[in-house]
Amino acid sequence: TFLSLINNKIMNILPEELKLFQSLETLDLSNNNISVLEMGSFPPLVLKNLHISNNRIVSLDPGIFDNLANTLQVLKLNKNRISTITQKMFKLPHLQHLEMSRNRIKKIDGLTFQGLPSLKSLKIQKNGLVWLMDGAFWGLSNMEILQLDHNNLTE
Repeated sequence: TFLSLINNKIMNILPEELKLFQSLETLDLSNNNISVLEMGSFPPLVLKNLHISNNRIVSLDPGIFDNLANTLQVLKLNKNRISTITQKMFKLPHLQHLEMSRNRIKKIDGLTFQGLPSLKSLKIQKNGLVWLMDGAFWGLSNMEILQLDHNNLTE
């Protein structure tokens, strides 16, 4: 099942409304006005693909996607205002593709992606990224595609 809510003026995700879509596999909330994702925004669903690109999201609480941990395979967070990602943010053992291009991420700490053992593709282009700390990509043994182009990395 696919639900597209692209190009609306959605500001909040209401979990009580999402609960109605128990068999939903793809949810596309791109091109809206979502600025905050709170704990509990996503009820337990069989969601495999979640697209929240081109919104106004500034930060992600650790564990925000925990209710989707058993099913989520693709997460697109491009073109938001995310400036920080932490190692407790992602605990998604089945996630294969993560896109966070065109945000405001300047630094990736060690072990940031350790909760993503199945990740095959990570796209973090055009962030102004300056620092990749030791162990930033530790645990990503299934990685096939890593895109870091158009950042400010010097070493």
